[in-house]
Amino acid sequence: MGSSDPRGTVASGRSRYLGSPAEGVKPPRFGQVDDGCRARAGGLPELRLGTFRGSATGLRDHVSGQVHGALAAEGVEERILADRTIRHLLAHLPSQATYRRLLQALARR
Repeated sequence: MGSSDPRGTVASGRSRYLGSPAEGVKPPRFGQVDDGCRARAGGLPELRLGTFRGSATGLRDHVSGQVHGALAAEGVEERILADRTIRHLLAHLPSQATYRRLLQALARR
């Protein structure tokens, strides 16, 4: 979560709990992160759609690395694992609608 912006840190933590498109948003309790933000910043920052830009960029970089690794896979077992990994990653990519649902779920908390 290396962001120095509290909003980026909170957004990054929250975005880790996005389900697949079929599962929807599954926000758990964020007690420790929330407590830390309250202690350091006096409260939780307001999250907006753009706040997830850092999380989306990190996910893009992760997917890119996995694709590069899959293309370099050697051997049958390594190729099968790479194929399964890429299929899973691509099936679970969040969209703008997913981030909006996360914001709505967090607003209800």
